[in-house]
Amino acid sequence: KKAYLDEDPTEISILPRIISKNEQENINKMCRDITSTAFSTFYDYLEDSSKVPYSPLNEFLNRLPLNQKTLSGVARYDFLKEGEKYKLIEMNFLNIGSMRYIIESTSSLFELFPQLKENFYDLNPLVFARKRLEELGVNTVLILTRDFEEGAPKLLQRFLNPIFSRIVPSEKYKDISFDSNGKVTFCEESFDAVYPRFLSGSKGMEDELIKCEDLVSKLLNSNSFIFDGWKTMLLEDKDLRFLSRKNPFIEKYLPKIYDVSELDNIKDYSDYVLKIKDLHSGRGVVISPKNIDVENAILQERVRTNKFPVLTNLKNKGNATY
Repeated sequence: KKAYLDEDPTEISILPRIISKNEQENINKMCRDITSTAFSTFYDYLEDSSKVPYSPLNEFLNRLPLNQKTLSGVARYDFLKEGEKYKLIEMNFLNIGSMRYIIESTSSLFELFPQLKENFYDLNPLVFARKRLEELGVNTVLILTRDFEEGAPKLLQRFLNPIFSRIVPSEKYKDISFDSNGKVTFCEESFDAVYPRFLSGSKGMEDELIKCEDLVSKLLNSNSFIFDGWKTMLLEDKDLRFLSRKNPFIEKYLPKIYDVSELDNIKDYSDYVLKIKDLHSGRGVVISPKNIDVENAILQERVRTNKFPVLTNLKNKGNATY
């Protein structure tokens, strides 16, 4: 996390997080609880789309077909630790690129100091993604990306190896077709799976998705497996109370969350974070808001994370969270 003291910021996100096996097991349990609850809600949405909170993006996602019997992808849960308690502040089901720097820095550390492998191992989500695709019998993956982006797709390609993959920029989408078996093809090659990196994480994601509805629908109706499918974005609601409404047990993992109207008599909102519920990719988040008169927003209690001071080799000082 890039969270520092305001008076002395510095870039230290290159530091990987080191945790014990016991802590890893506790985090795994939290993630399993959250995932099972989230997907229980997801199936409710599939059975009754009227339960889905309205937004133009959600309306689009509701129109998309869902023909795969298996949903698989990389979920990202953003936890902050306050004392000994973890609090979930946001969740995403579609965006490997947002984890790029963490993956690269940890991988580089192990390459520079291989002796670390004697006492530590790397929990790399892309390695787990490759193993999952192998379990599904995938041998070839088409990675769709934006024209200007190189880092995240190449990182994915690197860790998918030995699964063969090909990166296709958006200017080449017109060359995508489908073979007689219904699989996605490009340059006369058929692909077992597609990773649609091109439609996740950008600031104009909602518009970009809707603009590509024809291609998205054709991909979803193909016989190629879609890794990180779009429909799970229905769960990317910044108002995480939908989890505790489904399963009250989850409440202990959440910060306190309020409707704006519940706190409209407070003068100082420095202990709160304003979040617009239907925005994605880090947008619509204001720490210590001055104005809370915002449509479709909630207030989330600010989590005061644990910090420790850091002095880098370049003499930069800062405070990392843990």
